[in-house]
Amino acid sequence: MDNPILQAALDYRAAGISVIPVSPTTKKPKVKWSGYQDPEKLPDEAEFRTMFNRANALAAICGQVSGNLEALDFDFQAELFEPWRELVNHEAPGLVERLPLQKSQHDGRHIGFRCPGMKISGNKKLAQKGVDVTDQVLAGLTELGVDPTDAPAVKKALVGMRVKAGGKDAAPIPHHGGFVAVITLVETRGEGGYLLVDPSPGYKWLRGSPKRDIPEVTPEEREVMIRAAMALNEWVNPNEVEGLGWNLPKEARRPGDDYNGRGPVAEILEKHGWQPVGARGLYQHYRRPGKDRGQSASLIDEKWFRVFSSNAYPFEAETTYSPFGVYVLLEHDGDFVKAAGELAKQGYGERQKKQKEQAEQKPSQQDILLTIAAAVELFHTPDEDVYGIITINEHRETWAIRSKGFRRYLAHEFYKIEGKGPQAEALSSALQVLEARAQFDGPERPVWVRVAEHEGAIYLDLGNDSCEAVKITPNDWELVSDPPVCFRRTRSMTALPYPVRGGNVMELRQFLNIASDADFILLVAFLISALRPRGPYPISVLNGEQGSAKSTTARCLGNLIDPSTSPLRSTPRDVRDLMIAATNSWVLGFDNLSGVSDWLSDAFCRLSTGGGFSTRELYTDREEVIFEATRPIILNGIDALTNRQDLADRSLIFNLPQIEKKKRRSEKEFWKEFGEARPRILGALLATVSMALRNIDTVKLPDPLRMADFSLWVAAAEPALPWPAGSFMEAYAHNRAEAVELSLEADCVAVTMREFMADKIEWSGKPSQLYEELEKLVPENTKRSKLWPKAANKLSNRLTRAATFLRVIGLNVENGWSKTGEREIKIRRVPKGRESTVGTVGTVGSEETCGFSSHDTTNEPWERKAGNHAPFRDTHDTHDTLHTPDGLEELEL
Repeated sequence: MDNPILQAALDYRAAGISVIPVSPTTKKPKVKWSGYQDPEKLPDEAEFRTMFNRANALAAICGQVSGNLEALDFDFQAELFEPWRELVNHEAPGLVERLPLQKSQHDGRHIGFRCPGMKISGNKKLAQKGVDVTDQVLAGLTELGVDPTDAPAVKKALVGMRVKAGGKDAAPIPHHGGFVAVITLVETRGEGGYLLVDPSPGYKWLRGSPKRDIPEVTPEEREVMIRAAMALNEWVNPNEVEGLGWNLPKEARRPGDDYNGRGPVAEILEKHGWQPVGARGLYQHYRRPGKDRGQSASLIDEKWFRVFSSNAYPFEAETTYSPFGVYVLLEHDGDFVKAAGELAKQGYGERQKKQKEQAEQKPSQQDILLTIAAAVELFHTPDEDVYGIITINEHRETWAIRSKGFRRYLAHEFYKIEGKGPQAEALSSALQVLEARAQFDGPERPVWVRVAEHEGAIYLDLGNDSCEAVKITPNDWELVSDPPVCFRRTRSMTALPYPVRGGNVMELRQFLNIASDADFILLVAFLISALRPRGPYPISVLNGEQGSAKSTTARCLGNLIDPSTSPLRSTPRDVRDLMIAATNSWVLGFDNLSGVSDWLSDAFCRLSTGGGFSTRELYTDREEVIFEATRPIILNGIDALTNRQDLADRSLIFNLPQIEKKKRRSEKEFWKEFGEARPRILGALLATVSMALRNIDTVKLPDPLRMADFSLWVAAAEPALPWPAGSFMEAYAHNRAEAVELSLEADCVAVTMREFMADKIEWSGKPSQLYEELEKLVPENTKRSKLWPKAANKLSNRLTRAATFLRVIGLNVENGWSKTGEREIKIRRVPKGRESTVGTVGTVGSEETCGFSSHDTTNEPWERKAGNHAPFRDTHDTHDTLHTPDGLEELEL
């Protein structure tokens, strides 16, 4: 291949990176590159080759389209690269050395990495510095005939003026009586950004290459790199510092302004646990309380406190505070009035009668903000979280009072009145008052995510800009523009399509790689349960080898109920992360799990059937934060994920078949067709939920299974579904029976127990006796493994956990006490408790027939039925071969 740029472009493409041709001199794209940020708009290989055939430079697009590719760009001969590397290696040794490193044409440096499961932001400036360009500006003003003391004329002349700073053109700005140009030394390249890459002229990978491998970093490692760059920032604009007030005349200084000039910042910081951790020039780095390594903020010139950590309460990340701002937050919990009064007692500031009279004549900024907020409907939740309902563009939005959205709303309305933004202390004080009003004066209301209920109806938040929802009643469903429930929006949520009437859930089957009719029935049942606002919910477990479309199937299910920018997540680090994810999403999808640890299995069980997690609130001694949620969950992986019986007891387990190569097709084509079908499928699901609401109070099950509420809900919806009555319960019973067998086979204690009782009707004895008897049947390698209990009490615990499933296969295990007062285990054979429900689900008080198909009373095989039943073969065969739609292709690399 003659063109090395084309070959490199093909290599990057093969590595999952979207690339575009660019000019090597101007660095501008030679195509309309915004389209190449969308995976559905990427060119096919023929177009790609044409595009790059004569290219002489190329750039990699960062962000989601390239698998969450992100880069750090060190400019100006990479003067901050070595200091940055030292800071990073101090906190995360070896991290920098395992990441690809590229040299740019002006001897800069690029570091590339991926952070899976994290929403990447756009390009962000991390470290800047101001270069003195006063002489250049004065020369330019003289050339233009502008008097440097004429402020309006200088301001006008600066528009469009360019100076040289660090070898690049820059715009000058006034600063402390002179002029500076702000240059960026380190910035990120993220969503919506791109950077030139090797073999573009002047670019070369010094270590590693994304064409071969892009290492992944954890969110914690990414934060270390970002914070290290922010710690090297050398530019602070006084006009952006919280609470400075430099423009007041000296004779009218308030206590806070006086404190800004001579207040002891370092002393206050160290008093409250902030630790100095090294200095660089005018910068003293500090580490927040509770952290044992790294930097969280910098004190600049012993005056400006620049915070870049996101966990530095009460400070906000990427914000610079004046000495007075530090004093107010740390010494007086954000109460500016109290802080100013205390400083006045200490001799700071001067009060003048004229200043006081002017303040009395004009309402304060806090009063103006509270007047604006009078139009906000304040309330609190049962968990004492405080919210406000704001009317924007004729629709109502629910925002947490401390959220950025609510703060921006107040600031925007204030600007429309005053022509300027509110001061930080006024905004903070107003928010404190509003929180108190919401807590003590506002009504109590629940806040929902995606699915809600109210007065017997279910509401589904479409997640669009108009805040529309679908109202589902026992009679029908309809779109509503002003639902009576409060929905909370999160950053990851995306919009559902407008549902279309007349759809059929059978249309979904062509997009799911499943093995049988029974599996399809259960996946539809999972979706129907996910549209109910209260659990319990089954856990859908998708097992299969690589190339069986596990991730694609999971994304299809999630996109029908709760579409998200990150539909599939990686394994959570701990229960806290899992519960935070649950409070911000409705359907939780976890991708490519390699087994499920005991703590995670327990957490999934609590999320499935309802549970909570409590922890101490950060930076407090006694306050407790409680996370509570019940959520539909989707898991997928190659390994068996339900070895523990309690997790298997709550799961629907699907074994996805491999897709033949000849039946695969492109992701672009697949998702286009799914997007076209999604409104019709959603409409059909809404119709089934309406049927469930109609029948839920009258439906009866002859033999309810473990997840009784889930079974009743789906059985109530079944008259609106295209299969015979009772098909769901039969499919569910078979699925649970297979889950029991799989779980018992994976439990060495259960396997040994079955062998031990093979020739016995009953056995009783001490736990230690049973332990000795069972150990006689266990191979030595099993005894030495971690799977085998090492003591009799551990055996008792394992038997208690497995008791439910052992009873299903006919072994009843009881723990109790003998007549002599000693612990005793009794095992006896009982009739097998197979949870099979074969029969018709009955309803009471309703004789209306289903409007979807005529299957309510017949027991004919599906293949003989008309209408919706036609696509099915015999539902009793749970091993039907799936006729996979041509070209279902999953990105499982």
